[in-house]
Amino acid sequence: MNTMNLLQKLKQTFWIANILAVLVIFAILLPGSRRMSSSDSGAKESAGSALALVPVELSDLLRHNPFRPLIAPPAPPKVVPVLAPPMPPPPPKIPISQKASRLHLVGIINGDPIQAVVEDAQTHTTLYLTTGQSIGDIRIEKILSDHIVLASDDDHMDLAL
Repeated sequence: MNTMNLLQKLKQTFWIANILAVLVIFAILLPGSRRMSSSDSGAKESAGSALALVPVELSDLLRHNPFRPLIAPPAPPKVVPVLAPPMPPPPPKIPISQKASRLHLVGIINGDPIQAVVEDAQTHTTLYLTTGQSIGDIRIEKILSDHIVLASDDDHMDLAL
């Protein structure tokens, strides 16, 4: 119980000392308070005191925000727009004559359905094709008695016997 009373007395003394310190600071800083004249400052300096009083107005203290951070926050990073690289141009269109240069019409078989016998020089194979079938991207469009019509994209070509 005795220690509790001692702690309460210490708290009261602490608060009283803080209140007195605040009052003394306000008394010094209040406008119209006594300021040191040049004759007073000379007397103090001659007395060997290194402490010099600087006149301070309350408006000077209120002009600056004492709660602002001392270190400025870092600037946000600059946003640089990233442009997508341009699309490459489409590959050049290969003419059907170049695509079909490896094909040779060997014969035509009349029947139901009519068939074209085509030899592929690149793969060394013989193909029996009907209308509508394809060799890669070359389509057999028509089979006639002496030639066939090939188509690729919008390009057409005749391949004769």
